[in-house]
Amino acid sequence: MLDPHQRRAFWRKRLPILNWLPQYDLRRDLKHDVIAGFTVGVMLVPQEMSLAAMMGVPGQYGLYTAAIAPLIYPIFGSSRALSVANASEGSLLVGVMLHSVDIHTVAERVATGILLTFLSGVLMVLGGLVHQGGLVSFFSRTSMNGYVTATAVLIVLSQIPPWLGFTLSTPNLTVLTAIEIATKLPETNPNSLLLGLFSLLVLALCKSFRAQLQQIADARACSRNLLRASHDSASLNPPHEDDSDVDEAAVDVQLHDSSDVRTSNTGTWQLKRTGRAGSSRSAAVADRACLMMQQTAPSPDVGFLANLLTQRPRALFWCTLLCDSGGLLVCVAGIFVGASLGEDRLRLTGAVHKGLPTPVFPPAALGTLVPWDRVNLLVTNSVVIAIIFFMSSVATGSKLAAKDGYEISPNQELLGLGFANLGASFFQGMPSCAGMSRSAVNSQSAHTPLASMITALLVILAMLFLTGPLYYLPQAPLAALILLSSVALIDFSEPKWLFQVRRNEFFVWAGAFAGTLCVGLVNGLAVALLASLVDIMARTKKPEVFVLGQLRDGSFAKLTPPDSARQQDGEEGEGDDDDGQDVARERPTELRDVVVVRMEQDLYFGNARHLIHAIERDLKTAKARGRVLGAVIDGSRMNDVDATAMHLLQEYQLKLAGRDQTLLFANVRRETETAIIESGLAPPLERARRGSAGEDEGEATDCHLQRHRPSDSVASAVAFLRLQ
Repeated sequence: MLDPHQRRAFWRKRLPILNWLPQYDLRRDLKHDVIAGFTVGVMLVPQEMSLAAMMGVPGQYGLYTAAIAPLIYPIFGSSRALSVANASEGSLLVGVMLHSVDIHTVAERVATGILLTFLSGVLMVLGGLVHQGGLVSFFSRTSMNGYVTATAVLIVLSQIPPWLGFTLSTPNLTVLTAIEIATKLPETNPNSLLLGLFSLLVLALCKSFRAQLQQIADARACSRNLLRASHDSASLNPPHEDDSDVDEAAVDVQLHDSSDVRTSNTGTWQLKRTGRAGSSRSAAVADRACLMMQQTAPSPDVGFLANLLTQRPRALFWCTLLCDSGGLLVCVAGIFVGASLGEDRLRLTGAVHKGLPTPVFPPAALGTLVPWDRVNLLVTNSVVIAIIFFMSSVATGSKLAAKDGYEISPNQELLGLGFANLGASFFQGMPSCAGMSRSAVNSQSAHTPLASMITALLVILAMLFLTGPLYYLPQAPLAALILLSSVALIDFSEPKWLFQVRRNEFFVWAGAFAGTLCVGLVNGLAVALLASLVDIMARTKKPEVFVLGQLRDGSFAKLTPPDSARQQDGEEGEGDDDDGQDVARERPTELRDVVVVRMEQDLYFGNARHLIHAIERDLKTAKARGRVLGAVIDGSRMNDVDATAMHLLQEYQLKLAGRDQTLLFANVRRETETAIIESGLAPPLERARRGSAGEDEGEATDCHLQRHRPSDSVASAVAFLRLQ
């Protein structure tokens, strides 16, 4: 039984809300959380409408997800900044899965999507409970970058038809999609094309201006922090007599006035230069301030605006909020255009159900709306959804957490995402994960996960009062929203860098990218995993096998050139110096009758044959000098030996026995020794060692038994071989 302290620690670990909610400071945190929640909320409502269209379900189901998932995730999730709802890459994946199933009605499509949400939530919760957060390590960053880039390309292709005003019949295969888009270009709706171009232009301008505003905000925050540091320095170091000759012109930090910074017309940031310096240390702080201000300065073309907004923080806030509301602006403009032109001249979203979702029990749809024979396919697709959504969310959360100076727990993220999906499924939500752009915006203001709950409340208000005008919302602005956010995910700088410095990993990226484009998102995940595994095997199948020689003190080390006076830390055998200092200066002596080798890697099926070939080569070389008793494998660098490698070495032992040679292990770690002894690969051996006085082998006083175990030293193994 757990004592009260352990119980509290357990529940705080499983429910992170118990850590941040009791410490919530209304005066310090609430304002920032409300700002973040409202900002993400005005982004989320139009986004969810567009993502629901991508999945092929009515718009209200996107809003249902955005209303429920952000309320549940903060209870279990370990990230302060993740905004969990539908995301572009996840919605495309769900849309592809729903399209691949033989669905005849909208109700069946919705029920299938809800079941996917339920099953993926169950899988993620189970994964979190059994601590499967380490799943993230099975996919290399390179392969996931290729997969995400290919996914973004597929998203862009999928949004061209709703932007141009026509539909496609082959949304899954990239080549067929591109061909069909090209053949249907003459069917482009000019009204939809122009509205989409206008939306893209507005969104691009908002994004560009938002980046400039962020630079201004960062520089202003930097100046405020440095001014505070200067005040502290002045209070800790009052003026001294020997400070009277300090050049006040060099002290660019104002110590006695609380106003912030000014900018010149060229955009160069300068601190106001008034007041007395407290000490020469203050001058050093001032110099550092000027340097940091220059590093965070915005571009020269916004110098006047930067000066204006820096002096007016409220104006800076409202301009930033306006830029973050770019999606809402284009949707409002689109509603007016859609109401003016009507359904005959534009493709509209149509009716959106008003009000809150009705609770449902997702498995109840099986046998009614969803046939039972579809369960296997749904489970398979749910596994893919769980993996991709978890990987994407952890990648986004880790990046934002590192920026804010804390760490997230992958296992807790599985629980957070799992319960968010599980809860959303009971309120007709679609599969959800962290949105990259939303989470980045949320992290800029949010102090606690309460910001996500405020976002959910804003979505609920929209569901209650704003669904009527959404009927006239054209699909072109929604497509523009997804297009612009997806283009940001296309990263070709990574493969360019890899091609220059890591050519083998470039091919991993290319394999994941091309494979996903060719076979689709679901099979593309398997291609990305395969590319990672092939890369690992390619790098580990032929490790270097070192021949060891004996030093005068009896220990063993790598054979080195005569002029090598120093060996690197971690490269020596038994004679290693744990502190990485100089080891024996003499060159190790190669044994003439025994070959001693070491492979500095785990032994598995991919590199076992390489080790055997290396030993065979060294045995043939040694045989040219005389009789060879056998070989010793120094296992000090082997943490594990798999079953296939054991079987291969057993076969090789039989081959050596036919040549009157022996293969021994030495320096094997205790954890590995048990496995290889039980397998019969290297059982403890005994040999008789005759004493110097006796002639009768039965005399116990003259005859001794020498034993060898795989964990014994190399010197012991060599001595054991020489007994025969």
